[in-house]
Amino acid sequence: MVMQYFLCESVAAFEGKLVEAQGAAGENPLVVLFTGAINADTGKSWCPDCTAAKPVVDSVLGFHSTDTVLLEVPIAREDFRNAALM
Repeated sequence: MVMQYFLCESVAAFEGKLVEAQGAAGENPLVVLFTGAINADTGKSWCPDCTAAKPVVDSVLGFHSTDTVLLEVPIAREDFRNAALM
């Protein structure tokens, strides 16, 4: 079995995607990865820390059981800034 991957299209859709990923995971591990969204102009995340961490995260996930479920939540820079003001 290949690792299952879920992509959250927006912050607003997070709860629904989380429930869906939890259902798919069952008793298996669920990894939720919050990351800066990809900038269409550069092809990289707007978050330099996320860009630096991506190869490490991918490497660690490669060692996990194929039963692991990954939910990736890309956060747009505007959403991140607005959340920081709350």
